[in-house]
Amino acid sequence: MFRMRADRSLRLPLQVGTSALLSLARGSALAVPGIILLTIAIAIILWLPDLGDLSGYLFAIIATPGAAISLFAYKHLKRAHRERPSDLLVTPEAFSINGGPYHGLRVTWPDLIRVAVEKQLMPTDKNDTDDSDQCSMTIYLDNDRHIRLASAERAGEQQSLRELGETLEAAAHPEVEAKSEAPAVNVFTCASCSAAIAPANAATVECPYCKATVPVPDDVRAQIRDADALQHKPDAAIGKLLDQPGATLVGAMYVVASAFMLVAWPIAIVLIFLELSAGTLTWSHVGELIGFVAACIVGFYALIRTRLVDRQALRLLAVEFAAIEPAKPGEPYRCQRCLAPLPDAGDNRVIVRCLYCSTDNVLGLHLGRQAKVVREENQSLEAALQRRKTEHRRWRGVTLVALGLLVLSWFALRHGARLH
Repeated sequence: MFRMRADRSLRLPLQVGTSALLSLARGSALAVPGIILLTIAIAIILWLPDLGDLSGYLFAIIATPGAAISLFAYKHLKRAHRERPSDLLVTPEAFSINGGPYHGLRVTWPDLIRVAVEKQLMPTDKNDTDDSDQCSMTIYLDNDRHIRLASAERAGEQQSLRELGETLEAAAHPEVEAKSEAPAVNVFTCASCSAAIAPANAATVECPYCKATVPVPDDVRAQIRDADALQHKPDAAIGKLLDQPGATLVGAMYVVASAFMLVAWPIAIVLIFLELSAGTLTWSHVGELIGFVAACIVGFYALIRTRLVDRQALRLLAVEFAAIEPAKPGEPYRCQRCLAPLPDAGDNRVIVRCLYCSTDNVLGLHLGRQAKVVREENQSLEAALQRRKTEHRRWRGVTLVALGLLVLSWFALRHGARLH
């Protein structure tokens, strides 16, 4: 059962994890081959007689492939560690980070001066020479402090960072006006004070401002009943999305996958040397052990990648469809598109459809702000959920492939190590 909204704080993916996972796979696949090529180059130079200045040029030529591959693998493994999955936990008072290199960091809204999402990656320290054109998000605090919280390589994760930056800006500076004007709608108002009030499926409602009793027209009550009947199915789907595993569980799975992906090559190398020492090594065994490495890396990559689909869907849900919270206790939620008051749906409801512009609004996400950046286009929550369902079904098939690859890696290891 979906918990009461008052008990819920907003959790948004900071580092979704797709870029880190891809970097982990690249680094795991190329680190050991690069080291082997570099070691072979050094051995060749040591074996050859001294050729004077020519030795240096020769070493540069034969060592370049191994050095380049090793450097490429090192940079990607460092990036995989830096961009491992993390979440932002948002409350009306502050936001904190769960997971990643800044785990435990807490920033109050008054301390947050600005949020910048930039295309050029800022170095994390003096020894960081990574100058790629990744997208990064940096927060600027008081006393001229700044922290680069996250970066992303893939397009979907970059879009996630941009939207997350807009969310933090809106939460930190609630006085900011919407970027586009809300559509004009005729709202249900109080006859005494002319204030816009939330309609309800009742004969009368009490105005939260002047406490007057206001009759609700029959056509308004009918619209409320129709909208309520349409929302039960997506209500359950959104509740499931909001309760999905966060960075803690995904991070633990990421660590396990990292361990297997990183030790696959060393295991294969050790077994090759053992069989070589015993005089039992054959080319088929070498091929089987290399197949074990490939299946292990690709299998764990695909398995963890399927867990990252919902994290992107949650970001889209929370950023694009969150209702505007009441300015004061007792006042209604407002539509994030037309700003009209939303009908009261009860504590256990997740979404409410605006009676005036038919926009779906997600309630109780506690962004701690009163202003909302209005979308230029009115998107359908049902369409967004359908896209998420389609992508989830596609990656469910990848999960089966991943499990098959992991089983294949086990059999390849058994055959390559002559354990059968």
